[in-house]
Amino acid sequence: MTARETPILDQAKAEQFAQGLMGTINQASLALMLSIGHRTGLFDVMATLPASTSTRIADTAGLDERYVREWLGAMVTGRVVEYDAGQKTYALPPEHAAFLTRAAGGDNFANTMQWISVLGGVETEAVEKFENGGGEGLGTVWGEELAVKMLGEAGFGDFTVERSDHDMINNYYICR
Repeated sequence: MTARETPILDQAKAEQFAQGLMGTINQASLALMLSIGHRTGLFDVMATLPASTSTRIADTAGLDERYVREWLGAMVTGRVVEYDAGQKTYALPPEHAAFLTRAAGGDNFANTMQWISVLGGVETEAVEKFENGGGEGLGTVWGEELAVKMLGEAGFGDFTVERSDHDMINNYYICR
């Protein structure tokens, strides 16, 4: 192929790649909604309720029904929460609650989903580092003090900050 030739596009391969990117967007959006479910206590509330209407879930959680209903829509779409159209009720299966509630302890993935918004919060500063250099690496974009604060806010009370001889730039936060 010369510099003037246009590469031949494999349409099927391009569409498969685009579908994968759409899946990435969908999963990232779901991760943020899982974080909201953790932070608002919705998963904990739903784990204690039988199949319930959005109004009952919102009232029990002390939250605005409209936002709870919209969040439930995302949870149903993501196959996290089950919806009974005939009864207009939502249920969190116990198999899902085992990984989404505070009772799950270290198995609580909803708590971990908060890191997606944390990473989004430092994106602009990271891009500036790519463009202008400076700093000590991506691991230091937010600094140890802010990282420790965010870990505490995320509910990680028991963690240590480790450094490695093989990576002098980044800190590693070991959460228990």
